[in-house]
Amino acid sequence: SIAPRELVDKSPSYALDPAALQHAEEIFENAFFIHLARHPYEAITSFAERRMDQVYLPANDLTPREAGEAVWQIAHQNILDFLATIPTERQAYIRFTDLVSQPREEMEKLCAALNITFDPALLDPYKKAPVANADNFDDPNFLKRSTIDASKVEAWRGVEKDNFLSRGTWALAEKLGYEKPATPPNTPDSSNVPEGHEK
Repeated sequence: SIAPRELVDKSPSYALDPAALQHAEEIFENAFFIHLARHPYEAITSFAERRMDQVYLPANDLTPREAGEAVWQIAHQNILDFLATIPTERQAYIRFTDLVSQPREEMEKLCAALNITFDPALLDPYKKAPVANADNFDDPNFLKRSTIDASKVEAWRGVEKDNFLSRGTWALAEKLGYEKPATPPNTPDSSNVPEGHEK
C-alpha cells in the first residue's frame, strides 16, 4: 500500500491489452481513468516518423504508417470498450487538441473531476524537469521544449492530402470527436488492423 499517497501511471501500451486495463480496475480501489487522444493523422504520422512499428508490431508486414493506424485503432477501441464498464464519475476524456489550445480550462476540469486542487504549475509542465537525461522520457523532445506549444494542434495539417485512413479508423475518430474533412478522403473499405485484432 502507498496510502495516503496516490499512484499515477501513464503506460500507453496498456491500451493494446484489454486484460491489462481490466487488471488496473481490479487491483485499485476506485481507480480514475483518463483517456487522452490525439488526432489520428497526427498520432499516426508521429508513430511512423519515430518507427514505433518496430516496438509495437515488429512481426507484421505493414508499412510504418499502416502499423501506426492499426495501433491507434486497436488502442482507442479497447479503451472505449473498457470505459463502457466504468462509472462515468471515474473517467475523463481529453483531446490533445483541447489540452494544448486551452490548457487551463482543460486542467481545471480534470482537477475538478479528480477532486483535487488546481495548481497553476500544471500549466508549466516543462519547468524543473525531474531528470536531465532526455533518454529517460518516452518523448525525446521533452527537454527541448519550454512552454506548451498550441501550434501542435495543427501539426497534422498537410498529411490529410494522402487520404490514408480507413473507413473503420474514421468511424472511430468521429466517436472521439474528430471531424472528417469536408471532402471525404478516398479511404479503403477495410481497416489496417492486423489479422486477429478485428473488432
